[in-house]
Amino acid sequence: MYYNRLKLPLLLIEADECSRIDFDKSYTQVRHIFISDSNPIFHRTKYINLGLRSITTPHAAIIDADVIVPSYQLKQANQLLNHTPMILPYDGRFIHMPHSLGDIFRNTASFKDIQTHYESNKTDYMFGYHSVGGAYLVNVDLYRQCGWENEYFTGWGPEDFERVQRMDILGFPVTRIRGVIYHLDHPRGINSGNSPYDLAFSTRKEYCKVCNMTANELRTYIHTWPWTYG
Repeated sequence: MYYNRLKLPLLLIEADECSRIDFDKSYTQVRHIFISDSNPIFHRTKYINLGLRSITTPHAAIIDADVIVPSYQLKQANQLLNHTPMILPYDGRFIHMPHSLGDIFRNTASFKDIQTHYESNKTDYMFGYHSVGGAYLVNVDLYRQCGWENEYFTGWGPEDFERVQRMDILGFPVTRIRGVIYHLDHPRGINSGNSPYDLAFSTRKEYCKVCNMTANELRTYIHTWPWTYG
């Protein structure tokens, strides 16, 4: 189901052994890119950077496929992006929706049932009141100067926390928009947990490395990243 209340150009990136999306090409505002990739570990940071290199708009909203963001929060966030690399379009409350409600939303694209569930179950938060992932907006050029996505996070790990921490070290504390976002329930596999061990260890090592840098050290490190300066 396609739903684009803001009528904005959308980029949908799919990486797999074969395409599993029956894409309707009549949705002219959506550009679908398929990349053949047999690695069972999804290199999310690499594909986000591919998307950032592929677009022509000055701003971009990066939203996980399992996340719903109210359109008015996206509008508010976009208005603040001219002089900062990144904005989070919510205040830290990331609401997990039960599977049955996710199925309803996929068929109706209506916030009514989601909002009713949230009002009755305000404790169904993914990470308490302090989530930093799921959705964020960037000023593409300014974010590039901050390294874009750190591709040394080659699989699931603390890349969402690293991204915010890196902005803070570089002098760009991330602004938040008042409001919540919603997570649709889905099966969880190798790309949604701390496995394999070597990958989990390497991502946490990279996170600690960045967090322990000064601003000058981090700028020097970012200039070695081939995806932005190579």
